[in-house]
Formats: sequence, structure tokens, C-alpha cells
Amino acid sequence: MVSASVHSRRGGSLSTDRSLSRLSEPAVRTVIRRERVGAVFDRLHHVQLAMPPGEEQAARAFFGDVLGMTEVQKPPALAARGGAWFRAGGVELHLGVEADFRAARKAHPGILVQDLDGVVDRLRDAGQDVTWDDEFPGFRRVYAYDPFGNRLEFLEASPALGAD
Repeated sequence: MVSASVHSRRGGSLSTDRSLSRLSEPAVRTVIRRERVGAVFDRLHHVQLAMPPGEEQAARAFFGDVLGMTEVQKPPALAARGGAWFRAGGVELHLGVEADFRAARKAHPGILVQDLDGVVDRLRDAGQDVTWDDEFPGFRRVYAYDPFGNRLEFLEASPALGAD
């Protein structure tokens, strides 16, 4: 058994719950780990996808024109590397150049949207194929690919059952 108050290496108390005194060492370590992680992570800042060299205009046409994202100016030191950054709502995508580029066919960002049908229309109007997938309970979702072959998932929360 351990003491009722567990302190972090930084000196702060992680938990003062008296119930900790009844837990085994491994159980307390699990509680500490969960409290630390919860305090450390906030949300994703961005997701990076790879792209081939010299294809920034194709990235701008797709992510900017088709999806309606705004290009974000890269810091000068990073701009020299090529690629492009885009933002819309709370989503930020960075496209980084890889000399030995290979598309991500399985790994992908899951982008939560408020108007999935509108996104699908924009993709189809641009000649992009979309694949509907109804296997994620509580969400409507589609898969599409960027001009470089990277897989993208767009999803929208399904209306509550029985809602009008």
C-alpha cells in the first residue's frame, strides 16, 4: 500500500484522494499516469501529410480551392523546404515534401465536418471519387484521396435516433 498523497517529480500533488491509500503500487502508478497524461495533452495542433516535390500548386488547388481551406504562411526557415500548410475551423493540415514520396493509403486524418454532403459535393464537382462507409456507429463518413493519393476521411455526427 502507498501513502494517500502522491507527488509528481515536479513537486506538485497529483492526487490527494484518500482512496489511493487502498491501492497497490501498480494501481497507483496507473492513476498517476492517467492524471499526468490528462494534464499534458490538450488537442492536436496539426496533422502532416507527405507530398511529392514541386506539387505545391496541386496542393493549393485541392486543399484551398476544392476543400475551401485557407493556406497558412509557413515560417521562412520551413518555407524553404517546400510544401504547404492549410487551416479551416479547428483543423490544420501540413503537407511536407518527401523526395522518396509514397502516399499514405491506410493511415489518414479523420476530419470532422458540419456539412458532409457539402464536402462530398465539392469533391465530386472536382472529379474526385468518394467512398461511403457506414461502419462507424454514430457517424456518417466518406473516404477520398488528395491529388497525391493520401487517404482522407471526412465524417459528420449522425443525427440522434428519433430526432426530427
